[in-house]
Parts: sequence; C-alpha cells; structure tokens
Amino acid sequence: MTVPASSSARQLPITLVVAATHASLGIGRGGSLPWRLPTDMAFFRLVTSAPASDQTPHKPAVVMGRKTWDSLPAKFKPLPNRINIVLSRSKSSHGPGTHTFSSLSSAIEALSTQDPSSDLPAVSKIYIIGGAEIYAEALTHLSASRILLTTVHPADESTLDLDTFLPEFRTSGEWTQASHDDLRRYISEEVNSEEAAALLPESSGQRIKEKGLEFEFTLWERSQK
Repeated sequence: MTVPASSSARQLPITLVVAATHASLGIGRGGSLPWRLPTDMAFFRLVTSAPASDQTPHKPAVVMGRKTWDSLPAKFKPLPNRINIVLSRSKSSHGPGTHTFSSLSSAIEALSTQDPSSDLPAVSKIYIIGGAEIYAEALTHLSASRILLTTVHPADESTLDLDTFLPEFRTSGEWTQASHDDLRRYISEEVNSEEAAALLPESSGQRIKEKGLEFEFTLWERSQK
C-alpha cells in the first residue's frame, strides 16, 4: 500500500540514503552495519549535512528509528549540522539535539508544515537513514521521491551473515534507476555538495574498492505514472 503525501504541507525533498548488497539488498547484521567503507561514510556525511542551496539557514533533517539512533557511536550523537529526528513509540527524549516522533508520517508532516510555534528548526530536505522498518515504510510513502543507494558487491555474500534486508524495490515498477550523469547533477545541484560529487567515479558502472569490497553509488527515482 502506498501512503499519500500530505496535501496541506509543502513538499520537502525526501530521499532514502542506504547501503545494501546487490544480490539480496542486505543492509545489516546483528543490529549493525556489516561493513565500514570510509568513502561511503564520507559520502553519507557530505550528502546529509549539505547546506541549503538558497543560502537560507535551513538545515537537512535525518530521520531514523530508535535502534539506528542507539547504534550510533556516542561521539557522533547528535549527527552534526543536521536536525536529528528519532522515531520511537516512547515519548521520552533521546538527548540534546534530537526531536522524537511516534511515526514516520507524523515526523514528515511536522517537518513539512514548519509550524512557527514548533521547536523544530527550519528544514531544507529530509533524509531517511534507517533502519529496515523505517526504510520499508518510506518506500511506500509518495513523498519519498529518491533513493541514494550504495550498491555493495561482495565476492561471496554468504560470508557477511546478513540478517536484515530492504524490500526488493528495484523490480517493483515503482522506481527507476537514474543515469550516472543524473546522479552527479543531483548531488551537485540539488543536494548542493561539490565535495560529495567529487567522490563519484567518472563513469557509470565504475566501482570503488575498499576493505576487500567493491561498491558503487546509484540514484533511484520514483517512476512517473
């Protein structure tokens, strides 16, 4: 089931940012990442913290589930230069610099509405950063229009002992892979990060090799119907 976008709120760009294996879209093992890829981590940081392109003080928001928040190293909490949104059934605070919502829909609604009476800072973009349940729900939300997918190509996926996966969105007909040129243009112009764009290989299909793994950056866009 697809979740309609709110008609009363302005439509902020919503992008899923995720790394997954090519064969099974595996994203995790035992509640944590099954790899540490420095270039991918740098790309994630530069994309999700890039300033607004219109010179306003608006910041990007990163939306994550409680387990993803808990998995972040303490020294990185809250993620700097970003509005940290934690989704949790509990109303309790998750620390300074965070805002808690009970559901993805309520978070998107609040971030998009920009109510002057709210304590939320002004938001430029929304990035969904995990975990698996949040990704799965976001894939069905019509406000989510892009997926920045780092596709990991292990020589033998079974050695990663993956236990957490994305839904297979690539063959659903809902999403279309953009060209490498469109990816570069999106990162440079809409994300507004030349530093992140500089991490992209020169040509399509060119993989980066780190820590015994190969991976590539790809962009998927919601299909126009």
